[in-house]
This record gives sequence, C-alpha cells and structure tokens, in this order.
Amino acid sequence: MRMHGRRYRVCFGVLALGLLCLPLAAQSGRSVPVDYAKVNLQIQGFERAITDEINKAFNPWGLQKPKGAYLPGYGFMFTFLLNIRYGTATPFGNIPDDVTPAQKKQRIEGLKEKLMQILLDQGKRMDKLQKGESISITAFFEERNPLNSESDVNKTLILSVLQSDLDESILRQEGLNEFKHRVKIVEY
Repeated sequence: MRMHGRRYRVCFGVLALGLLCLPLAAQSGRSVPVDYAKVNLQIQGFERAITDEINKAFNPWGLQKPKGAYLPGYGFMFTFLLNIRYGTATPFGNIPDDVTPAQKKQRIEGLKEKLMQILLDQGKRMDKLQKGESISITAFFEERNPLNSESDVNKTLILSVLQSDLDESILRQEGLNEFKHRVKIVEY
C-alpha cells in the first residue's frame, strides 16, 4: 500500500512538472528560417509604394524616406517623417506651401486612406508574415515654423493589421471599405 501511494505521488509530480514546463516547450518551438534577401526586396517594394502616395499628396521635399524592418515575432514595421510645412526648395531657402489647416487635414486623411490601401495591396505580397505577426505603418507629421516655435504642430498616425485579419480579408476578397474595419488606427 505504501508503494502504491509512492507511485501515485511520483506520477502526480511528473505530470505536474510536465504541465508547468509546457509553456516553455511552446516557446522554444522551431522558428521558420528567414530569407532576409527576399524580405528586403518586399520591404523595398512597400517603401516605394508609401513614397509614391506621399509624393502625390504632399510636397516631396519635406519627406524623410520611409524605412521598413522585419522583426521576427512582430512582423513588418514601416516609419516615415513628413514635414507638412516644407514647401518648395530654392537656392535662397525653402518657401512654405500656402495651405490652409483644413487642406492639410484633408490631405492627411486622404493619405491615411491611401496607406490603408497600401496595407491591403502590399500585404498580399508579404509572404514571410507568420501567424500572430502584423504589418504596421507609423507616420510622423510635423509642421515647424522656424520663426515661431510655439506654433509647431506634431501628429502621429499608426496603422496596423494582424496577419490573420489580412489573410481573412484576402480570402473573402474584401474591398477597402471592409478592410478598414480590420485596421487598428491610433492617432495622437
């Protein structure tokens, strides 16, 4: 009877230890090797698409080119900085665009729509995106007035979509309006 109780405790202890170690085993699963040369080509295509849309909406002189990166476990991340006050470059300095605040807001909203379209179109081509990863675009808008620094305006826009939402949208062949509901938008 003592031997039976001892076996029971040993089996219970092994079972409990196995259950405690289960999360560690899940974390150390095999990861898919990443072909960074292919990932770099996908990133460059995404960066070009973002640059093209920004050039259509704003003066390209105020843009710091979009940069992208692939972070294993997170996904693809793209960022850019756009000075919306930056105007035409001349040998004598920069001439600011004469754009009203309402026009600037409208241009930013239009660019946001185009960035969501890029997320959908270019996201289809991102074949290295793994389960649980996402694609995000972080846009920093600034308006600096060198004559009056108190009137400086900064805005940040973050658009992100999970791989599962992107795959489901592609599978259902959703349009942009349906896809917009899957995109997480943070503005401040």
